[in-house]
Amino acid sequence: MTTIQKSVSNTSPSATEREDDDPIVKLQPSRHSEKWYIELLLSIKHALYARTAACTKKKNKHAQNFGACLSYFAHETKEPLAIIACGSFSPITYLHLRIFEMAKDYITDNTRFEIIGGYYSPVSDHYIKEGLAPSHHRVRMCELAVERTSQWLMVDAWESLQSEYTQTAIVMDHFNEEINNKRGGIVTTDGKSRKVKVMLLAGGDLIESFKVPKLWLDEDAITEFS
Repeated sequence: MTTIQKSVSNTSPSATEREDDDPIVKLQPSRHSEKWYIELLLSIKHALYARTAACTKKKNKHAQNFGACLSYFAHETKEPLAIIACGSFSPITYLHLRIFEMAKDYITDNTRFEIIGGYYSPVSDHYIKEGLAPSHHRVRMCELAVERTSQWLMVDAWESLQSEYTQTAIVMDHFNEEINNKRGGIVTTDGKSRKVKVMLLAGGDLIESFKVPKLWLDEDAITEFS
């Protein structure tokens, strides 16, 4: 499988570049067949709907609509958090959905944060990967996968619409700009406005890559975990 090559001297990799090596989020080869896409989406939806049939149905907002996330009120003793997963999602898989739920369970039970939303950010068509499906198909697959299975997961199409490859750190800046600067964060139960912490949800292979000398810019590595 071909992945994009970058200079290690002046740029950091994206989460997408590490995606192929992670057994948790290993992707299947893409095929440019409309029938295949439809069959895949139906299988994902049926499998996940069976696990969440007892949940209240709530339609997620369209890509780039951050209002669904920020309509919740955060508890005043918790720090509001949004978690972001970047990747090709070609296609989105069951484990791409499970990793969010696993992260939410851990964060809820072991940290001071309260998750108010999670986002998938599919990479643009300018990311070089063999068999990469068109971005509008990948965005729609993500939307279909979450719209009946989650009340807190959403899809943002901004990265997929960019005219060039976008580094993960820049994508994270985009979410911070939309959530905190343009929309003013979130209102807590005591009526106060608070800034939302934005964090990258990553597989183990990406985390390990931060230890590789000169693979990531120091400021990008600090940004991702600060």
